[in-house]
Amino acid sequence: MEKKTTPLQKLTKKQRGFVKDYIKTGNGVQSAMKNYDTDDYSTAGSIAVENLQKPAIQNAIMSIAERISDDDLVRVHNEGLNASRTIKSTDESTIVEPDYAVRHKYLDSAYKIKRLYGEEPKEITKENVYNFFFEPKFQQNIRSYDENLKNLILNKDDTTKD
Repeated sequence: MEKKTTPLQKLTKKQRGFVKDYIKTGNGVQSAMKNYDTDDYSTAGSIAVENLQKPAIQNAIMSIAERISDDDLVRVHNEGLNASRTIKSTDESTIVEPDYAVRHKYLDSAYKIKRLYGEEPKEITKENVYNFFFEPKFQQNIRSYDENLKNLILNKDDTTKD
């Protein structure tokens, strides 16, 4: 009997690591930095954009997401709804307050994974990946970086044709 391969097994070692970390963190840049031996934020951003556009990586992410049970989703929701942070005051006492940023991230990631926003998932394009992964102040810089890189590659290809 032929052994069935999963979408994750069809990826390279670096791609598998990227997918696993992306599922854990929801952050493509951090996942690329960890798995592609780069400390450069721009390079990692480009790798993340490129990876998230690849159908094989999209399929691997979805195959993992589809295995998340509704019970686990409810558990994560509950963790997210109760997330808090501890702050030390100047008099060394501690204050525990709700951590709304963490709560939002837990819920948002869970809804995206389970496609519960009430709309069909959008095709992953460079534009919506830029908007999703990068703060607005970095989005234009990343677009310019990609455009410059593309022009360098195209110009290099033009000079080699002579």
